[in-house]
Amino acid sequence: MIKKLLLWSEIKKNLKLSSEEMKNLQKKLLKIQLVHANNTVPFYREWFEKRDQKPGNTHIKEIPIVTKEIIKKNYKKFISEQYNLEKCHKSYTSGSTGEPFLTYFDSPSWIRKRFLVKIRARAACGLKLGQRLAVLDAEEQKSLDKNNKSNPLITIKRFSVFNPATNIIPAIEAFRPQNLYGFPGYLFEAREEAKKASLKKLKRIFTSSEVLETTVRKSIEHIYDAKVFDIYGTTEFKEIAWECKEHQGYHINEDEVFVEVLEKNEKNGEKGDIVITDLRNKVMPLIRFNTQDKGELLNRQCSCGVNFSMMKPHGGRASDSIYLPTGERISPYRFTTSIENVKGILQYQIIQKSKDKLKIKIIHEKNIANPSEEIKKIIEEITHHEMKIEVDICKIIPREQNGKVKVVKALKRGKI
Repeated sequence: MIKKLLLWSEIKKNLKLSSEEMKNLQKKLLKIQLVHANNTVPFYREWFEKRDQKPGNTHIKEIPIVTKEIIKKNYKKFISEQYNLEKCHKSYTSGSTGEPFLTYFDSPSWIRKRFLVKIRARAACGLKLGQRLAVLDAEEQKSLDKNNKSNPLITIKRFSVFNPATNIIPAIEAFRPQNLYGFPGYLFEAREEAKKASLKKLKRIFTSSEVLETTVRKSIEHIYDAKVFDIYGTTEFKEIAWECKEHQGYHINEDEVFVEVLEKNEKNGEKGDIVITDLRNKVMPLIRFNTQDKGELLNRQCSCGVNFSMMKPHGGRASDSIYLPTGERISPYRFTTSIENVKGILQYQIIQKSKDKLKIKIIHEKNIANPSEEIKKIIEEITHHEMKIEVDICKIIPREQNGKVKVVKALKRGKI
């Protein structure tokens, strides 16, 4: 408990650092991490030895970018020799991309990332210590009840997204939370039940793990009568960046990660790949890890007063790109931004059925005229009229096995 309180005190203090102080802290943490990687992690030790370089004098951008594929092929080489893995914390990806992945964390970094950094960000959005937080989780309810651990700072109750909204929303109502955390797809799906419920104490909703469509955000805010704050993170690094009350971008947790964005491809309407370096985890210190998520760094400070650098994730990995019969690749971002401008759209999904066919699933407001033809024209212009477009007006867009809604379901490159 004493260790947690000391960490919490430090983490809260970092939120008040000036931009210059934060940059200096990042430089210090980067140097420590590179020295540690050289001393105890085979992959990085071999890299430094081949180049006869000293880690303390190496610029971060000299280090090679790694991907999930590279790490999986050399998995043991990315783990520190200093730790007994049986005593470390484990974090698994859901495997929704077909590439499940295991990351190990040491106890201090796990406590920081899994709990304290999140509470700091939520507090900056208005959550107060002692309040209740309802969490929608992608686990069975029995497992959530069994592993439910008390939190000394806030009261948390977890609910399974695999249970129907007819059961979950009344249970959340009975819990009377001021804060709600969950997948935007599930919150949208549960909208009819939410309309019936009395969630008067609910002040804010935190969303993560899915691309938050503008249309879905607006619907959730209207139905639940609470402001939505989106969070960007990955299983490998936990929370990377978060929205504050001003909604001017996402604050990067610069005392936990160093974020880069690779050069973007304007021709395909793409933003650059987001590349992350972990500044804290010593068991598996991932350096310049290409998440393959798309985003951009924002060259501005937020008016809220927090001096953390800003970014904007755009969602959509290279693997989610739509391919034309000619082989041309089109970023999913071009489709999503266009569809969201259509009046009355509440939720949508883009599915590439074959190399020459796209299916667009749409949920729209009842009092708005059928937007099928407008959607069809938009997609035809983007695809140069080379694909057959089918628009399906539906009542529900099914979630994946991991409980999430996938906005773009693309064909694997080998099938095109």
